[in-house]
Amino acid sequence: MARTTPRIEPPLASRPIELGDDADLDEVEIRDLRVDDQPTVHDVRILRSRLVSVSLAGVHLKGLELRDVALDAVDAVGARFPEAGLTRVEFRDARLSGIDFGQAALRDVGFIRCRMDAASFRLAQLERVDFDECELREADFGGATLRSVGFAGTHVDRVDFSNARCERVDLRGARLGFVSGIAGLRGATIGVDQVLVLAPAVFADLGIKIADDTTP
Repeated sequence: MARTTPRIEPPLASRPIELGDDADLDEVEIRDLRVDDQPTVHDVRILRSRLVSVSLAGVHLKGLELRDVALDAVDAVGARFPEAGLTRVEFRDARLSGIDFGQAALRDVGFIRCRMDAASFRLAQLERVDFDECELREADFGGATLRSVGFAGTHVDRVDFSNARCERVDLRGARLGFVSGIAGLRGATIGVDQVLVLAPAVFADLGIKIADDTTP
């Protein structure tokens, strides 16, 4: 699935980094920085930049904007990015368990080899987003809109798609487990080898019980 990669313009400037309200960072490289458990920070904007080994665990950035940004080996466990806007962004080898992208807009975004257990994309807009070789267990896509989204090599288990809307969503190549809200995957494509894996979720959604014997 085609996706535009972040455009990083070298050289990246070196300057003091502040993540207070209305912070505006352009063409910076941030390495080995800890910004943990910040109180809510509003309207941070980061453009044409790279973040490497940065800890954002537990940080609450409301209204975050990332554009043309690469994030390598970042730790954003439990971070909250509600209503974020991400355009041409790539997360690689990141720890993103419990991250909150509720009501965010993600366009041309790649998640590569990321740990994303219990991630929330509730009511988010995802367009041209790839999850490549990620751990995406117990994630929540409730009410989200997914257009041109792929899950190649990703572990998708106990993921909730309730009331999601899908267009050109490709689950082929994903390692599927149980999926809830299966009706939310209407319009998605799966492989022949995945039909039996998803069958219990389909029956559960229809209210059909599967018994292991013929006893009434």
